[in-house]
Amino acid sequence: MTKESDNETAVTKFRAKLNSSESYFNAEPFPKNESDKDAHKKCSDIEGAKKYCPKRWAALELWMAESRKASVAVL
Repeated sequence: MTKESDNETAVTKFRAKLNSSESYFNAEPFPKNESDKDAHKKCSDIEGAKKYCPKRWAALELWMAESRKASVAVL
């Protein structure tokens, strides 16, 4: 994946890739109202998440779609 022959360099580059924002399902940080203590209460079920935490819900939907692709690829 990193095309590095040195194992230590390959591991460092691979970790950087895993931590890259490209690996996240949200393009920008979540709004404060979707990350505070009230968000945990408001967004803990599907309907609440869709209504009160739309950015988080969209990221979750992307994650679920990718998870389905990965599980189908394994089969």
